[in-house]
Amino acid sequence: MTCKGSKSVDFDANATKNKIQFKIKLGLDNTSIAINDAGQYYNLSKDFNKIAYKIGTEIEYVLPYNKNTWSIFVNPIYQNFESEKTYIKNDGFGVIGGDFTIQLKYNYSSLDIPFGVRHYYFLNPNSKLFFNIGYSYNLISNAKLKFDYSDRTKDLRSSSRNNLLFGFGYTFNNKYSAEFMFNTKREILSDYLSWSVKQGSFGILLGYTLF
Repeated sequence: MTCKGSKSVDFDANATKNKIQFKIKLGLDNTSIAINDAGQYYNLSKDFNKIAYKIGTEIEYVLPYNKNTWSIFVNPIYQNFESEKTYIKNDGFGVIGGDFTIQLKYNYSSLDIPFGVRHYYFLNPNSKLFFNIGYSYNLISNAKLKFDYSDRTKDLRSSSRNNLLFGFGYTFNNKYSAEFMFNTKREILSDYLSWSVKQGSFGILLGYTLF
């Protein structure tokens, strides 16, 4: 019941005017990389982290039920980074062996197509929280791993697999958004049996809705 002349306001109905929204996304990831040589040719087990930048777009379709609280999205995104590490390993031959220095170079670029579902929780007409779950399909990738030590060099090249993703964030005025995104680990050197590079990440994505 409402008083005469008063008007009730439905936050959910007014919060999203366009059913299809197009957004620009910029992000920063803390990427974890775990390298293992199952054959122990290099006696290698090495973990390290790298900050990576992302840029992409997002198309979101707000589902016409449940008061605009559910949507589906697709988020093509590109990233490119490289890392170099120098470390010392033992050749494994005990007293007759010794230490040697390995220089590792890792280059990775990819175009991924994450897609999934999103749920909104409305705080007021201009603010809402959201939660994502989805799957990231690796459309194009190029992974290069190079080892240099003594007079030996080994190059590995491959493409990566896919992974699950989870996220939560905040949207203001249906224009600006900030999102924390978690990507589960994916196998990068999928073409090799004796080598494994697993790469996962967590980071932040900033978004701006064009229309």
